[in-house]
Amino acid sequence: MHEGSIVIIDDDPLFCDSVGIVLGKAGYQVLSAHDGPSGIELVRAARPAIIILDMLMPGINGITTCQRLKQDPVTREIPVVGITASLELRYAEEAYHAGAEFFLTKPLAPENLLYVVRMVLEREHPSTLARPRLSARFRAHLPVRCILPGDGGGTREVEGTTADIGSTGLLIWLPEMIVPGTMLHLRLALPAGEVTAQGQVIWKDYRSGSQAIPHGVRLVRFAPEGDWLKYKRFLHDLAAKEGV
Repeated sequence: MHEGSIVIIDDDPLFCDSVGIVLGKAGYQVLSAHDGPSGIELVRAARPAIIILDMLMPGINGITTCQRLKQDPVTREIPVVGITASLELRYAEEAYHAGAEFFLTKPLAPENLLYVVRMVLEREHPSTLARPRLSARFRAHLPVRCILPGDGGGTREVEGTTADIGSTGLLIWLPEMIVPGTMLHLRLALPAGEVTAQGQVIWKDYRSGSQAIPHGVRLVRFAPEGDWLKYKRFLHDLAAKEGV
């Protein structure tokens, strides 16, 4: 494996060129391929430190390409950064299930891309990267404001506290029962500042025996993109403290 080399697999040559310029200026050797099969061949030959992989390529898409890379004993230990132009978190979930360790949305802000690349390279063993860390749940008691549909077409706000958090969902204690399926606008108070997200209640347990009721909330999307990155950085910090 060549220290610091990076392979980009994306069907958009202009995107590959622009990312290559950003990474090249930072001192990284960058190679690119424009479809899944040629990308796999390039990775096998170059043995890069990181793979940046578009999830929504035509033909053999990024999900299938990632699965094949992770099933190949030659390439399976190389960390994959999944990317897509969609802000829907279901693509992130599919990427993680396929074996990707990180996920970013297009357009890639240079500082966000470089942050993730450096976070990957700072680890001595690529196989211990962020997939188990970001898919894990961490205890975190954070204030959260939930804005949900109210009577007469308006909205109302319910304040609660998280019990644990992860990359795809939250456990939130609320003072009242929210019906599963309800879509929420979340304002989560992180130490670095408030982030906003959209979530959906997928379960609740009213038998808690206390005035607060636990709710499982699936994260759907963050807006703006910087809030998603801020949230991931917070998860990264929690994982570092817990030694995950």
